[in-house]
Amino acid sequence: MAHEEVPRWCAGRGFDTSRIAVWGWSMGGAGALLLAEAFPGFARAVAAFSPAVAPGDAVFTGADRLRGTPVGLWCGRDDPLYRDVRALHRWLPEQPAAGGYTGGRHNFGYWSTVVPAAFAFVATALTLG
Repeated sequence: MAHEEVPRWCAGRGFDTSRIAVWGWSMGGAGALLLAEAFPGFARAVAAFSPAVAPGDAVFTGADRLRGTPVGLWCGRDDPLYRDVRALHRWLPEQPAAGGYTGGRHNFGYWSTVVPAAFAFVATALTLG
């Protein structure tokens, strides 16, 4: 749906679908990464906040397919997923193009602090080229 139906729906309404980025937090962050891995080159960038991942997940085994796609990875150091997100960071074929690890938990209180930087990262990726 996210790869075919939503872009088709948007194009039918006159939106530019040649420039797509994906983002999400928690399960949505893992889903954004999986979408970019499943369709290399589909997204100009991926922004994932505290993605719900664990070593051995498909996100890890497909991480090599993110080569060439700028990835932004954010997670709070007080988040229960912090260690797994750091492990994913090490699995990525290239260093994240944006993101960071600051104090914060697995909640919107933390995510709201990184949204401005994440959306600036996404906006830059969408305006280049």
